[in-house]
Amino acid sequence: MPKYSPLRTMNAEIKERWVKALRSGDYIQGKGALRRTEGGIHKYCCLGVLCDILAKETSHKWVKNDVLDTPYGDMLATQAGKDLYTPKDPNSKGYVSSSLPSTDIVEWAGFSKNHNWLINSAYYEETLYDINDRGGSTFSDIADLIEENY
Repeated sequence: MPKYSPLRTMNAEIKERWVKALRSGDYIQGKGALRRTEGGIHKYCCLGVLCDILAKETSHKWVKNDVLDTPYGDMLATQAGKDLYTPKDPNSKGYVSSSLPSTDIVEWAGFSKNHNWLINSAYYEETLYDINDRGGSTFSDIADLIEENY
């Protein structure tokens, strides 16, 4: 049961897979982008791990972003080499960003409409990407927060 709000929900099966992936040790934690590739090594935000789960079972592909909102971060697109970026409306279908999962991924994961990636941490409400990027929280810590809040 969510600690903060029963309105914050997601698909239970995907949540279980996401939490398992975060704890697996298969992902290197990174900051500032869903996935960043440095020296051939992929580093993931906790939300990037969720995106990678989708990428491994669908036609979604990681593509390099060197001009959009987070330079040198990777984006998840529906077809390799074809991004559907819509710069003026991040809530539109097909929006692709290297910073946040697209609306397609939000729908696939079954998030409630007002998800905002908010969780109730030890002290206050904050976003999963802030917890990931400020440091100090491991993927395992974030997995605990996801279990408690979704």
